[in-house]
Amino acid sequence: MRAFAPWPGTHADFVIEAAGSGGSGGAEAAAAAGGERVQIKVLATRVADAADVPAGDAAAGRVVWAPGGRMLVPCGGGGALEVLQLQQPAKKAVTARDFANGVTGRQVYVAPVAASAAAAARR
Repeated sequence: MRAFAPWPGTHADFVIEAAGSGGSGGAEAAAAAGGERVQIKVLATRVADAADVPAGDAAAGRVVWAPGGRMLVPCGGGGALEVLQLQQPAKKAVTARDFANGVTGRQVYVAPVAASAAAAARR
C-alpha cells in the first residue's frame, strides 16, 4: 500500500447493499438487489489480527466492523486488512469510523474480482 501512496493511490471496489434489503446474500446478491458499487480510494491501512474476522464473514467477502469503528477487509489466506482512512468518489477523505456511520444498517462487501475487472474495463 505505501508504495502507491500518494500517487497513483490504491483503490478497492465494494458493494454497499441497498437500505432495507436484508443482507446476508453476499456481494452478488447485494448488487443484484440494487446495491451500490463504489470504488473507494484507500488512503491508510494496517495489517489486522486474523482472529478479529469471523470465518463466515471472510468467506462471504463481507467487511467486518470491529469495536471502535474498525473496518476490517478479509483477505486471502484468512488474514485481514484494517482500513484506517478512505475516500469515496467526489467526497472528502474520512476515517473508517466516519464511513461506518454513513453506512449504518447496510452491509458492505468486497466486490467480486470478475465484476471488478469488468468495471475497470468500462472506465
